[in-house]
Amino acid sequence: MSQYKPNLTLEKFYSAISNRHNVWESNINSGYTHYKFISPDDEDTFKNNLEKNYKRLLDNNWLDSNNNIVDIDYRINKQGFRCDHFSDEEGILFLGCSFTFGVGLHEHQTWAYKVAEHFGVKCWNLGIPGHGLDLHSYFLQYHLKSELPNIKAICVLEPPPDRISLIYEHDNELALLDYFTLIHANTQDQKTWTHRDFLHSLELTYIMNNLKNLKIIEDYCLKENIKYVNFNSMTISFKKGFDSRFIRKGMNKDTYEKSFARDCQHHGESENTFIANQVIEKLDK
Repeated sequence: MSQYKPNLTLEKFYSAISNRHNVWESNINSGYTHYKFISPDDEDTFKNNLEKNYKRLLDNNWLDSNNNIVDIDYRINKQGFRCDHFSDEEGILFLGCSFTFGVGLHEHQTWAYKVAEHFGVKCWNLGIPGHGLDLHSYFLQYHLKSELPNIKAICVLEPPPDRISLIYEHDNELALLDYFTLIHANTQDQKTWTHRDFLHSLELTYIMNNLKNLKIIEDYCLKENIKYVNFNSMTISFKKGFDSRFIRKGMNKDTYEKSFARDCQHHGESENTFIANQVIEKLDK
């Protein structure tokens, strides 16, 4: 008889997501955990940007009149996500990575907040920095109805497809990793044939995995008659000279100024406003 015991309980699932943030100093108020920093928007990154990207910080209002950092309140609910505590109130579910979570942004600057505010419903932001859609597709299948029973739409800002979430047990708690972390940690193995074969297999594996997750989410929406919007951030275009990863065919390149989050890496508020407007337009159809 198998000795395996299913231990991916909802409580441990939430705990694993919450514990991703716990490397930073925090305070708790009304059951919410508040952080000033969330990687890669940390104090060291800010100090580095203060030397190398001063104008970028200034132009995006991340410096006060004394050149001090402008605080961000990363308010994390008791389930581990950047939104209100889960309830049966009507809302829109937002899935994605750090671009959905809003690393380096005030909560009200995120595209998810802007979409929910437009429709006057709760913003259920389930963005998980550094992760793809593995955890989201699992949550939809097994826990969404009981945890958030009044979802009117599900909106996905696609993370990079090469993200596979790994869950492991440590001291009777579940922890989350992505496979990139493990690969980079095991540098002594990187020249072996086994390691090379493993890396070679990953591309097709993560493509398959990403397609599977998107299909699970789409099919769930069809089955439950929930509106579904899938937006790929790789299709955004901005002014000439902007990051070529974000290109959207047919968009006027002179329409939007590029902005930056506080870490000077993630989308700023103008990009989030653009994404929100695109999602709102799709939901209104």
